[in-house]
Amino acid sequence: MLDFDRQGRIGIGEAVFCEHKTPEQIDDILGRFDERGACCLLTRLPEDQFAELPATRRAVLDYEPVSRTAFYGRTAEARAGPNVAIVSAGSSDAPTALEAARTLEFNGIDHTLFQDIGVARLWIPIPEGRPHRG
Repeated sequence: MLDFDRQGRIGIGEAVFCEHKTPEQIDDILGRFDERGACCLLTRLPEDQFAELPATRRAVLDYEPVSRTAFYGRTAEARAGPNVAIVSAGSSDAPTALEAARTLEFNGIDHTLFQDIGVARLWIPIPEGRPHRG
């Protein structure tokens, strides 16, 4: 069920999880957004799946292959508010970190991406007498 009114109702746009959808299903979904003049964020859209979409769809998608995301239509206007930090430890985190950054960008939320800073684990002091887990 697509939520075409999400942006106006809760302040974030509709996102479509594409991983288990066929290119035909994605094309149909984008056609429904076209009918309403609406935009959406496509997530978990692998390159091979993107390549199978009709050329007319691919031409209007802002596709980013590492994050496997695409913007269909315009992104939201930038909003006032705090800047969100996205911190990733290594290169294997890049797809997830970029997906988060693109999601924030689509929704007009200011962010800063810190990639590959080498933090394998954040250490938090454990109060004396409390068991350490992890």
